[in-house]
Amino acid sequence: MQAVLLCLDASPYFMEMKFFILDKFIDYFEYKEIDSLLSIFEKFLIYCDIADSYLATNINPVKTSVLLMDFVARV
Repeated sequence: MQAVLLCLDASPYFMEMKFFILDKFIDYFEYKEIDSLLSIFEKFLIYCDIADSYLATNINPVKTSVLLMDFVARV
């Protein structure tokens, strides 16, 4: 699971594929890993430069937003 977190923390690019991977592994995450994951999302959504945000670096920002909201709702 640590490899999935490192993949997400590396960059905000290719989020659709990363959310697909998260969807497959979410049942195996523990509380500590979920907390780290939400911190990574918060870092890229709040503290990141606008040009490097999830929405600016992905082809379909609406789909990326919906995938993010769906994931947070599942958690």
